[in-house]
Amino acid sequence: DTMKCFSWKIEGSDTLGNILRPVAEIAVKYVEGNWKYISVYVDSGADISVFQHSFGELLGLNIEEGRYAKFGGVGGGEVETYIHEVTLKVGDDILKADAAFCKNPADPVPNLIGRRSIFDIFEIRFKNIDKETCFVRSSTE
Repeated sequence: DTMKCFSWKIEGSDTLGNILRPVAEIAVKYVEGNWKYISVYVDSGADISVFQHSFGELLGLNIEEGRYAKFGGVGGGEVETYIHEVTLKVGDDILKADAAFCKNPADPVPNLIGRRSIFDIFEIRFKNIDKETCFVRSSTE
C-alpha cells in the first residue's frame, strides 16, 4: 500500500478561535499539460470536488463547456457549477476525477476535494490525534 499524509492547517474562526482543518497539497493538470499545485480542503461531506471559477480559468478550461450542475451546501445556499473531468496528482498517484467549477467568479466557495472519484480510489484517514489526513491506496488495485 502507498500512503501520503498531509498536516492539518490552523485557521482562525470567529466563533471557535483557532481551529485545525484537514487540507491536502494536490496537483491539477493544466489543459496544456503542466501541473499546478494547490492546497485544498479534504471534505468527506462533499459529494464532488469543487474549485473556484478563477482556478478553472487558470487551468485553461472553458468553464461553461462543462456539464451544468447546481449544488446545495450547509445553510441551504445553492452554487451553480460546470463539471469537468480533470487529472489530479496526490503524492505519486495520478487519477482522473470529476470536479465542479463555480459559474460565478464571486462565489465564496473554498477549493475542496470531495468523495466522487477520489474516495473510490483512496481510503481517506482523518487522524485527529496526529492532526493529519492520510490518503492510502491499496496495492491490490
